Amino acid sequence: MRACSQRWWLRLAVTGLLTGGALAFQSVPADAAPVGPTTLAGLTTQGFPSFFVVSSNGRTLRLGAIVLGMTCASGDEFVFNDRDVRVPIARSGKLHADFAQAPTPTSGGGTVGGTDSLNATLNRQRTELTGTWRVQQTYISQTGQTDQCDSGPVRFTDSR
Repeated sequence: MRACSQRWWLRLAVTGLLTGGALAFQSVPADAAPVGPTTLAGLTTQGFPSFFVVSSNGRTLRLGAIVLGMTCASGDEFVFNDRDVRVPIARSGKLHADFAQAPTPTSGGGTVGGTDSLNATLNRQRTELTGTWRVQQTYISQTGQTDQCDSGPVRFTDSR
């Protein structure tokens, strides 16, 4: 019984020393989950910025924002920024969001409507988010002329 309690105290002392040493040298395991919300940023395959904020428990994408290059059937091209908020993240790290905007009046007298789609995977350490984002828009001028614009699937990899 005495040998068992001595081993227990020895284990406790070694554990305390290792923990104290790790704190003193500010070393933590490489795969330790971050404390608090995680901010991830990077560039898309189009060369535009993307930015994501993951909740502290890793279960919700609090904010996803991206800039996309759009090409229209008319030949017009423009840059479009898009965002998604409060997207659930599965235990596997996968997340998916679809959004559809009904035709909405514009200041120029026409309408705009469309869809966006986000598909991504967050790694176990919550340090990298990889996926695709796509936006499709339909513009109708006040004269009735229609133009379809599409970013195509744009890949991104964002990290801490």
